[in-house]
Amino acid sequence: MCLELKRGFEPRLKALQRLCSSSDGQYPSGLLFVPGPDGKNNTGSLNVLKYLFQGAVNRELLDGLLHEELECLEELVLLVQETSVSVVYTAEMKAVLHPWFASCPMLVEYLPNAEEEADMDALQERKVVDFKKMMLEAVPEGAAVGVPVPLGYESAGDVEAWPLLQAFALEECVCSTGFFTQTYNVVDVTEFLDILYVPPARL
Repeated sequence: MCLELKRGFEPRLKALQRLCSSSDGQYPSGLLFVPGPDGKNNTGSLNVLKYLFQGAVNRELLDGLLHEELECLEELVLLVQETSVSVVYTAEMKAVLHPWFASCPMLVEYLPNAEEEADMDALQERKVVDFKKMMLEAVPEGAAVGVPVPLGYESAGDVEAWPLLQAFALEECVCSTGFFTQTYNVVDVTEFLDILYVPPARL
């Protein structure tokens, strides 16, 4: 099953990376996906992970669930950029997702230690720290960050309500930066992601 799901991962990842640029201001510097409770159960982020890791498209994104072995995807945080992929996850999740990430030429990982993984509170604290480190190390201040903004939000800035993004503003976390949406220009990439989910027509 793992090999079957992995088939096509590389071209799907490249399709996402083509939506980013480190030099062209018309494109976001990175695409940020925060599924699960950390992103207020952001459906758009989960759909991207279904597309990327299990090849789901069209109605599969609406009707299908994550394959059992990939349920851990709801707990990771993924940043896709033009030439790299950064991920916040655990050692257990790393073992599960290795067949996919092994093909990434530039993978930047943020992992807790064994002691932190054994304590849920310590694990969440480490996740907040690693998320902020990842963003500050990968994305320049003021650059655009693409996220799938849910329907009903008045603006892209409403993603500030996501718990993980709220925690970004904590002064005691890494360093003082202010709010996430003050540090980065958040843009909605839902329209561009939806295009990827429609496979080309067969002649």
